Amino acid sequence: MTCSSASAEIVRASRALKTVFTPDKINVGALGNMVPQLHIHVIARFADDPAWPQPVWGVVPALPYTADALESPADVSCGTHSGRRDTRSARYPC
Repeated sequence: MTCSSASAEIVRASRALKTVFTPDKINVGALGNMVPQLHIHVIARFADDPAWPQPVWGVVPALPYTADALESPADVSCGTHSGRRDTRSARYPC
């Protein structure tokens, strides 16, 4: 992947998140210290999230997926995974 194609993917993901979730801002983080390749996080942020305005990592414990969720496909139409245990899902319209 080239820098220009990575930038285009970031823009595309950002637009999708803005359209679906109408966040207060978008955070983009490029990391590579925990896995042996660069990966990019594009995160919709809200002023009422528990980590605001700090980084999202390490503030709230990770929530495990259910066994069913691990076997079923993600619901990409809503931007959620059907088996994710997430108490914030009431915010999202789908």
